Amino acid sequence: MFGTPGKLNGFLNFLICVTALFLPISRGHAQAARGGDAELRLISAPMSPAIRSSAGFLLAAEPLPQANAIDDSELVFRPASWQDWLLIVLLLAGGAVAVLLLWRWRQRDLVHQKRALEDAVQRRTQDLESEKKELLHAREQMRHYAERDGLTGLWNHRIIIDQLRREVDRAQRNGTPLSIILADLDRFKSINDTFGHPCGDAVLRAVAEILTSSVRSYDWVGRYGGEEFLTILPGASLPHARSRAEQLRASIESARIPDGGRTIQITASLGVASGVPADFEGLLRAADAALYRAKHSGRNCVVATEVDPPCQP
Repeated sequence: MFGTPGKLNGFLNFLICVTALFLPISRGHAQAARGGDAELRLISAPMSPAIRSSAGFLLAAEPLPQANAIDDSELVFRPASWQDWLLIVLLLAGGAVAVLLLWRWRQRDLVHQKRALEDAVQRRTQDLESEKKELLHAREQMRHYAERDGLTGLWNHRIIIDQLRREVDRAQRNGTPLSIILADLDRFKSINDTFGHPCGDAVLRAVAEILTSSVRSYDWVGRYGGEEFLTILPGASLPHARSRAEQLRASIESARIPDGGRTIQITASLGVASGVPADFEGLLRAADAALYRAKHSGRNCVVATEVDPPCQP
């Protein structure tokens, strides 16, 4: 590998110079055995006194007269105590630095993972909030379609009847009057036949707006069916309900409903029933009978009737 003894001698001298930074040299096997320190034994090749003196070492082997011969003497390297402690300190410091670097790397990795997890949670939370809003909106739409009339936006027939039943029960418990107004548009079929169903739909929407804008906040207005509208007036007496019905009739008569380049005018007949009813069906029958009389009295008028209170046991 090294070719000549000279090259081998130079390589060994280099190793000795590097090792001498930490290890002094002494002579003899007996000293190493008595000292008890760790030993590093190396078979040395012959070298010149100039190399030995320049390296600062005292070699245990004497040079042989022949250049190609290899001395079988041993060089014994024994570290001094301060070199032992220095090596330990360097090892501990290196280990501490390695642990610190590993900890810092692990800390940065955990911080990155934490940020990625927080971002993922935030995105998922936003997605859930968006889905929640969509579900609430869909639920409100379903509720609206289930409770409201699709054309006029008023309470549909089922809801207005359910509310009438609850108001009748309340009036019976409290002994307070309850009034309803059943309104029917006059000659509405002729409007559909003459101007078309889109015009008839516009008339129904306009009348619904007039009714909702003319009642109290706790009154109820619903589409009873076709061109009939039912208004519930909790706590209203017969005179008050008749007066309110007359106001509604006048508002409908004075309305001018635009339809393209023309305006449509319409009237309504209204039947009023008031009192403390025995049941909601009796109150509805009384209002329907009053409406029938209004229709046969020339239309565009109000007919009111009072229902008999329930019999006391």
